Amino acid sequence: MIEMFEDLDPSTNCQSKFPSLVPLAASFPNIIKESQIQQLDNEWRKLAIETLPFNKGGMEPEEFWGKLLEVKNGAGETQFSVLCHFMGNILSLPHANVDVERIFSSVNLIKTNLRNKLKTSTVQEIIKAKNGIKLNEGCVEFTPSSDMRMMMTSETLGNVGQTDAEILEEINVLDEEFEGNLSTMLAPIWGTNQYWFRVKGEVKAMIAEYGSPTLLLTLSCAEYDSADIAQYLRKVNNARQSYSISRLCTEDPDSVSEQFLYKFKNFFNIVILQRGVPGKEEQYYVKKEYQMRGAPHYHILLWIENAPVSVSIVQKKSVLSYKIELPVMYQIVIRHLI
Repeated sequence: MIEMFEDLDPSTNCQSKFPSLVPLAASFPNIIKESQIQQLDNEWRKLAIETLPFNKGGMEPEEFWGKLLEVKNGAGETQFSVLCHFMGNILSLPHANVDVERIFSSVNLIKTNLRNKLKTSTVQEIIKAKNGIKLNEGCVEFTPSSDMRMMMTSETLGNVGQTDAEILEEINVLDEEFEGNLSTMLAPIWGTNQYWFRVKGEVKAMIAEYGSPTLLLTLSCAEYDSADIAQYLRKVNNARQSYSISRLCTEDPDSVSEQFLYKFKNFFNIVILQRGVPGKEEQYYVKKEYQMRGAPHYHILLWIENAPVSVSIVQKKSVLSYKIELPVMYQIVIRHLI
């Protein structure tokens, strides 16, 4: 069928290969009504002998059929309306589903299990931005238009045109407006106080909406006791078997973090989200942190549907009291940092 479409190129003598469009129209009953097939065939045959008011040489198919739709007879009536609409519908048919699959892959990379609350509109805008960057061959060489430059004034951008000394002076005098602008700029930057202030507000909003979390989980890498991480580090670094696991982890913390990320995602997706081992998940919040030696760990706030609400007050105890009362549990926690 695709080969037939290629032979319908208007720049070639396609009427000699297809004297009639009836067989093609019969293959697409949803595109053209049965009552229009004869009119379609008449217009197709008429096109072979009609002198067109434009040169079709070198035209793309969609451009040709668009121009042909504008051709009218002496009475001002469109001569090839049925034919042009039929060909337009034929050209719009997807010849493969690769474009759709590519969009699905992009959505899966954007809306992960850890970002499953993204709105559809947000995902759409991210995909548009991604495709726009590809079409423009990157965003580094972006040149603002004259209209954009006209909008870049001190009224809209605030501190544009100020020297470093002037900006520092505004900081020293505690300019409230400048501090507000600075907080807004720093809020999206991971690790800043403004960023964590925003995150803290989001967690408070979740607690206000869903109540206190059912579980607080801390998942540690325990890389010194992980045989698979040791095997992975020896493979990627081509290290000798005599190298200790502590040396491997110290020299390549990036690979440790990457490997633990894979393990955490699989554990979280399968055990908590899919199988719901702690209970059916209602909402969750995940935060990743690093210890002083560079080892990663995750803190998870987990809300479980229909979980019992405890009203008893748990007495706080020191770590030393657990060492005395629950020595086995104490050793497990200290060793694996659970």
